[in-house]
Amino acid sequence: MNTHMTLILIFSIFLCQPIKAENAAAPDFPKEVQKIIERKSCCGHWSGEEPYDAERKIEIEKAMQECQCSK
Repeated sequence: MNTHMTLILIFSIFLCQPIKAENAAAPDFPKEVQKIIERKSCCGHWSGEEPYDAERKIEIEKAMQECQCSK
C-alpha cells in the first residue's frame, strides 16, 4: 500500500472514532496525518460559517485560503 493510501486509511479511521475529552489532545499520529486532520478541521469550521456581510465574507475566504481548503 502506498503512503498516500495509508494516510487516507488512517485519516478515515480517525474520523470514524468518537471524540472524547481524553482524546482531545493530538494523538501520536505521524505529522503528515496530524497536518491533514488540522487542515480538514479548519476547512470544516470555516465552510460552515455564514458570510452575513462583506467583511465577514472576506474573513472567511482568507481563513479558507490559509487552511488550504482548495486542495
